[in-house]
Amino acid sequence: MLITIESLEPVIDTMSNITNLSHHHFRIPPSEMQNGILGLLKAVLEENLIPQNISQRYPAYVTAVTTALRAFSWQDLHRATGIESDSFIQAAKVLTAGRRVIVLAGQALLRSERGYAGSLTLLDLLMLTGKLDQPGCGFAPLAEENNDQGAVEMGAIAEFLPGACFADNAADRERFMHLWKSDLPLAVGASLVDMLHRAQAGSLRAMFIVGENPVTSLPAPIRAEDSLRKLDLLVCQELFLTETAALAHVVLPAASSMEKAGTFTNTEGHVQAVRPSIEPIGESRPDWEVFAALSILLGMPMEYAESKDILKEIRGAVSGYTSLGPTPLPPKVDPTAMDRYLSEGYQPDLTTRYQLIAPKSRPDGTLQIGFGQSLFHSGKLSTRSKGLLQLEGHGRLRINPADAARFALMDGDRVRLCSTSGEMTTEIKIMERVPQGTAWFPDHFGQAAVGLFECSIDPITHVPAFKAATVSMMKVA
Repeated sequence: MLITIESLEPVIDTMSNITNLSHHHFRIPPSEMQNGILGLLKAVLEENLIPQNISQRYPAYVTAVTTALRAFSWQDLHRATGIESDSFIQAAKVLTAGRRVIVLAGQALLRSERGYAGSLTLLDLLMLTGKLDQPGCGFAPLAEENNDQGAVEMGAIAEFLPGACFADNAADRERFMHLWKSDLPLAVGASLVDMLHRAQAGSLRAMFIVGENPVTSLPAPIRAEDSLRKLDLLVCQELFLTETAALAHVVLPAASSMEKAGTFTNTEGHVQAVRPSIEPIGESRPDWEVFAALSILLGMPMEYAESKDILKEIRGAVSGYTSLGPTPLPPKVDPTAMDRYLSEGYQPDLTTRYQLIAPKSRPDGTLQIGFGQSLFHSGKLSTRSKGLLQLEGHGRLRINPADAARFALMDGDRVRLCSTSGEMTTEIKIMERVPQGTAWFPDHFGQAAVGLFECSIDPITHVPAFKAATVSMMKVA
């Protein structure tokens, strides 16, 4: 059985649509998907579907969830979603009866204003139904980049050491200081947004940016370009001369994954070996060679002879990297982490997360616009592929046929969109899968559209998200 919480309409079209396959579909905008998750949780609670061992072992957690879910009624949930309680109850029964339950979280949720809160509440759903730690069950956030998990496990997140160990954990700090034979900074690192704010204020004078293009990927209110221009030194390590690299004082040519050895770690935690298929082009070098050379110049030498030396160190420092190959160890839930969350980890924000999100109202003659994914592209780099550009060479605004009729528009017409933050001109594409009253623009071509949106910063992850914007639309010649 398939249950979907999606913003799409189930229609038969030339492009695939997961909602067509769904047995229980809840059409909810990305900014309000939390309401759909809460509906399923409320049904699990009120239908007494929580396993007895969970209630007995973690009574305080179950009581806190019960109190939060009973703070709103089914009528409140219907007003927020337009969905009847019976739909949630039927889906909850299917979910709890399933032997193998996998929750997939896509970009619509992960990159929304409440992406972290929504993901954590989905984990609550799996834990309250007793599914999270069962064979064949789990939670899979579908990151857009293929090695996001690997970056986290190498310590690329400000608050983490390698292996997703918290940087302020005394035991982990001691272990890594012994491994590296060096002291660690006492202060936790800064997020990208924090760095840009510091650059804007003048307290951060230099940045080294590797494989990231904040000028186009971040919301306009963060003022990434303005902040980077204030630096005394900006170094970029990149495949292409991106908008960010064009601002750099120094650009170091990087090798692509086809030109270097290493590993990719997928969302499931499987570590996969990567081998070069061609030699590095021109003066490009694998990232590790650049870092090693710079470390020597900075007086902190990391003397690796080849990439295998780095993998050997990783295997000794990060659990899960000891068994590479076609049959890696299956991922398992850490029972200690799960017990810690169910005992006390839920307390700081559960009440806040379990509040219904009020639907956004919009004036007549307007649309609610958000970013979306195109079938033919992934991220921004795919727009440098000549073959893919022949299939889709530029961004077009997707709107519902009823909205096209309301604004007297035909497929391919050009329109001007205006919000409180900015404006842009683009073509439209009429698609039945887009819900009436909403529109979306492919973020692969989103630089022109960025100015329409305000942004929010997640208080936990410090990740910026585009808020859905209300826009007026007018046909232009």
